[in-house]
Amino acid sequence: LGRGPNFASFSNFMVENLLGKQVNPGLSPVPPIQVTFSLLSSRDKDRRLDFSKQLSFLEHGLNSQFFKVEPRTLWEMTMVEQVQLACQSHIFVTACGGGSMTATFLPRGSTLIVYYNPTGGVDFSTLGSLPHQPARLDWDLLNNAGYLRVHWLPISTMNEDKDINLLHQLILHEAQIILDDLKQDT
Repeated sequence: LGRGPNFASFSNFMVENLLGKQVNPGLSPVPPIQVTFSLLSSRDKDRRLDFSKQLSFLEHGLNSQFFKVEPRTLWEMTMVEQVQLACQSHIFVTACGGGSMTATFLPRGSTLIVYYNPTGGVDFSTLGSLPHQPARLDWDLLNNAGYLRVHWLPISTMNEDKDINLLHQLILHEAQIILDDLKQDT
């Protein structure tokens, strides 16, 4: 359980104060399922992803009647716009780092897919590089968001056909879980 309940309470508090709404009630009815891609979300070159291959594949691989794919560059948006976008997202795809923090505002029951650099770690006590270790700051934080389903995929192989297909299958799988959860709530 850890700090998950505190994390959810903080997220709800911020949504309420930024948007002037009641606590984030959960996922909106579907279809379409909104799949949001956070583009170019890190200053670090190795995590500054445009997801062009993934978006091109999904454009043809997802039925537009049931899916709405939203590629967005979050640093071009205000904080309020980012929170609004997160609250409307069923599935959020991002790189580990800057843009992944917007995912803290995703509604309960949504899915977060984070691409991480398996060799980009930092020792935060000395700020020294750990080149053969994964970055773990986001890992600990986001894995405690018990109201989300979080998946981690490596940046190093993300543009290989098998990994693009894996993302496609993961989105379809998560969409089915979201639909099943929403049916149970009604």
